[in-house]
Amino acid sequence: MFKKDVIKDVIKESLSLSESGGIYFAGERVPADENQMVLFVGLGGTGANALIRMKHQIYNRMKLPVDPQTGIPTADHPANMAFLALDTDLDIETLTYGNTGFAENGSEVFNIGDEQMQAVLDVMAINRKNEMPYAMWYPNNNKITAINGTYGAGGKRPVGRAAFFYRYSDIRSRVEQILDRLNADNPTAQSLEIFLFTGIAGGTGSGIYLDIACMLKSISRKMHLFAKIYGYIFLPDVNSRDVHLSFLSSNGFSALKELDYFMEHGKESTHFFEQPYTAVLTGTGSVPMDYCHLISATDIHCL
Repeated sequence: MFKKDVIKDVIKESLSLSESGGIYFAGERVPADENQMVLFVGLGGTGANALIRMKHQIYNRMKLPVDPQTGIPTADHPANMAFLALDTDLDIETLTYGNTGFAENGSEVFNIGDEQMQAVLDVMAINRKNEMPYAMWYPNNNKITAINGTYGAGGKRPVGRAAFFYRYSDIRSRVEQILDRLNADNPTAQSLEIFLFTGIAGGTGSGIYLDIACMLKSISRKMHLFAKIYGYIFLPDVNSRDVHLSFLSSNGFSALKELDYFMEHGKESTHFFEQPYTAVLTGTGSVPMDYCHLISATDIHCL
């Protein structure tokens, strides 16, 4: 009886989509569109989890590059695709789902946390007090404590955004490297699409998703790629089903207020997103994302 239960559990796990299972047939894999480059970006814990699940589906359902001699796959995704996960939590580096993980060489992961995060916040507070243009967004006369350093933003949006400001040049350089590589590997590609996954209930994704979207648009324009950006934003109820924390709803509300403003008023040339990052000014000249999808864990009946 015990053996039968074990076999039943194994079969259930191997077939259940919620357990990263399913039925995959190699002969029915979908070919990649060689005329299109695709970059998938995940922000914060929720965004990174969505990203690794997307990579898992691509690995198991799409045609992969293979060795012509042996027929064995030489990569875990098509050559016209790339992935980047950004978080303040070191755990992102070992994140896996099913038979899929991020690249072992670290090229698909960028940890923007810092062990001296409190010092970063203190400098930001001083710059805000001195009315430095790039620090005017930071809460004034409000002592913010970074409790986690390289293990998350502690649900505090200013911590996540301060980490982004601190590593701005490094993040921008990494994105440029990825797009340069995509461009070089896909000489016949005619377009670039960027899919941005993020939650808005925590501190990292909620704190940086608008900055990241605008950075991606700015870089793609500079490289004459003119990407279409699709935002997939997970609402607070996606997180609150498993964890009940007071800041989830307030963070989500704040992030959605900002999103609503820039997606609506960004259509007017005088109201688009513009933010100085020390010596660098980033602006979109338009809405941060071309298309934005809000993803909820409940339906219209709250079920």
